[in-house]
Amino acid sequence: YLLVDNIYFIDHHQSHAIYAFLSSKYKESDILAIDGGGNFAKHSVFFDKNGKMHNLTSEIPIGWLWGITTRIVGLGGGESSGKTMGLSSYGNFNQEFYDFLELCIGECQRRGEMFWDSKILETMEKHYTADCAYTMQQFTLDKIKEVVLPYKSCDNICIAGGVAYNGYMNEMLTKFYKNVFVPPAVGDEGQSLGTYMHA
Repeated sequence: YLLVDNIYFIDHHQSHAIYAFLSSKYKESDILAIDGGGNFAKHSVFFDKNGKMHNLTSEIPIGWLWGITTRIVGLGGGESSGKTMGLSSYGNFNQEFYDFLELCIGECQRRGEMFWDSKILETMEKHYTADCAYTMQQFTLDKIKEVVLPYKSCDNICIAGGVAYNGYMNEMLTKFYKNVFVPPAVGDEGQSLGTYMHA
């Protein structure tokens, strides 16, 4: 955090993380802060029970990809991602779209910035809707297992950020953690609370 001219500044994902952790009443916990955008860590961070932070942005920019998927299925921008999560229950798996999501992450890592292939984007917009949502949901679960779970350091996890509204992801985590806590104002609407609690 920074204190400049008596004004308190905190990183976006630190705010999410501390809000979730202090609201949980756990004495120790893993914490996943994951959403569409932030400051230092653009999309996702993981804190282990000792408070060590792991920046997972280049490995799982999941919130950003939910925003892209929301555009593809015609539901607007990233702020409508919750609708896309709901739409996922009506679709089927689409390997082409799954490969597109992998391509996006690969290019983000290679370029050091968010990137997608506009030609593939146009193709998906023309042919698929619910299938893209379903595939994005499956991709989310796969990436959480692949990237986040190796950092597990205890039996508790707190989750915050817009992606924490994803009930399928939260339910999956109950298979790996004894306790899973998601606070009520889990998206950016809880940022003021998180910043206050951190200060």
